[in-house]
Amino acid sequence: MSLKTVFCYTHKNKMCPVCCENIGKLATSVPSSSHPGTSLICRINGDIMDHNNPPLALPNGQLYSDRVINYYMIINIY
Repeated sequence: MSLKTVFCYTHKNKMCPVCCENIGKLATSVPSSSHPGTSLICRINGDIMDHNNPPLALPNGQLYSDRVINYYMIINIY
């Protein structure tokens, strides 16, 4: 998941899909987000993912909060 902002195309970031040359061409017609303070929300527990609860990407490309991943790892261990 990516969010196109007003900074796209001016501040190159190699981790940003919009800054990638091929995807960037596709994204030119997509409007920029008007939410500069957008938050990522964990789809399992609804927690905001930030520096205290960072998002973790699984191999399937889905993002989940660190708390959820650790909780389910602990449950499966015991």
